Amino acid sequence: MSASSDLHDEHVAVTKMIKILEGMRAHLQEGNDPPAGDWADVVEFLRVFVDRCHHGKEEQWLFPALREVADAETQRRIERLLEDHNIGRVHVAALASAVERRVDRPRAVEAIEGYVAMLRPHIIAEETALFPEADRILAKETQQVLERGYERIERDVIGPGRHEAFHAMLHGLTERYVEG
Repeated sequence: MSASSDLHDEHVAVTKMIKILEGMRAHLQEGNDPPAGDWADVVEFLRVFVDRCHHGKEEQWLFPALREVADAETQRRIERLLEDHNIGRVHVAALASAVERRVDRPRAVEAIEGYVAMLRPHIIAEETALFPEADRILAKETQQVLERGYERIERDVIGPGRHEAFHAMLHGLTERYVEG
């Protein structure tokens, strides 16, 4: 396994969530409020799967390993990606606040738009530059250490069966909010 293969697979799920968010935004803009349970599922996915699991793997394992061997440009790229993680947390908190109790449509739309606008180029930067660089420069032994670290996060942060439950939830939300 490469340093990025697990993270790449998670990007596939995150990209599905972006499409779901865009569908939910369209519902809001049409004056329709998605059910509270759907909002709860989305916020949980963003906080647990995206932030604690995916970003946790990057922040606790991949980025520190890269910092030890990366050139100045990759170091700067890591700093920008970390800034994105923090911006994402702000947008998710705003979304959670906007959909608590009664949905504040304008605030929810703004939070979704801000989050998606940050996340799309973030994923592209990781997929096209950072991940290939990590796979190229990190020693095989380091990549094995990363794999074990990623597994610990899966076990300790996500927990048994949660990954599969998140994918099932994505499937259901995709059926409701993504056309085509």
